[in-house]
Amino acid sequence: MPQRFALWSCNVQPWRHWLNVQTMWASDGGWRTGLRVSDVLAYMELAGVVVDERESLFQLLQECELEALTVYAEHWQEDEQERAREREREKLRSKQAG
Repeated sequence: MPQRFALWSCNVQPWRHWLNVQTMWASDGGWRTGLRVSDVLAYMELAGVVVDERESLFQLLQECELEALTVYAEHWQEDEQERAREREREKLRSKQAG
């Protein structure tokens, strides 16, 4: 079940921008490495973000990006540990069968 959360009213618009840049992740072999800055800057221009507000919005988006990358890394580590446990179980099954 998805977690519910609340935003302070001052963060609603930055959150919408955060959701809108989710297609702008750079990746290396399927691993997210960060948002493509040039794409984010182009998005802000196309979305009509006032020039004076772009720096603060960009900083907020970077904070979200850092948190997202941290969570992705934690999930990857958990997945990798589960894959290692599965490999060990498979070795044990092979030994028992052979």
